[in-house]
Amino acid sequence: MSNTPSIVRTVEKLGRVSIPIEIRERFDLLGKNHVEMSLEGDTIVLTKQTPGCLFCGADSNTETYRGKMICRECLDKLSKKTGDVSGK
Repeated sequence: MSNTPSIVRTVEKLGRVSIPIEIRERFDLLGKNHVEMSLEGDTIVLTKQTPGCLFCGADSNTETYRGKMICRECLDKLSKKTGDVSGK
């Protein structure tokens, strides 16, 4: 976004900052997306998170288990430990 003018926002009392619509549209952050916040020196970096396995981060062969994204391999390991394969 180096070719784009910077946008200044105010941090609210609760720590919230609104992401401008132009940025949300460009990165498809229009719903209940998750973003990761990290630090690089004195810079705050926001990174859009893609759905992946809760345990290993794999982004393929995933399914929802008890409301969380889990890959088949981790789900198999979990079901062996718990005896629960229903995913409910």
